Amino acid sequence: MIDGRNYKAHHRDTNKRNNRWSNFRLATNQQNHANRGKNKNNTSGFKDVVFKGDTPRRRPWMARIMVNGAPVLLGNFATPEEAADAVAIGHRQYFGEFSRT
Repeated sequence: MIDGRNYKAHHRDTNKRNNRWSNFRLATNQQNHANRGKNKNNTSGFKDVVFKGDTPRRRPWMARIMVNGAPVLLGNFATPEEAADAVAIGHRQYFGEFSRT
């Protein structure tokens, strides 16, 4: 525990088989989750972008990330690409070097 937070070893390149010392860094649980890829059941093609059929049809793509266990809505967009751009900006803002989109 450092600064009251629990840290874990994290693979920089996300390859669990690459166990060289240069590939490890300390990461909090939130940082570790920020660096994961998109879910296997993803249908938008982009991490943290979902299609919301119940929103106005002009902007059916929602961009949302989780920060400290709480959802942060980045907005609704007309295309999944626009939503993915918003997610990339949000990830860089909140997660810095651990962001992965």
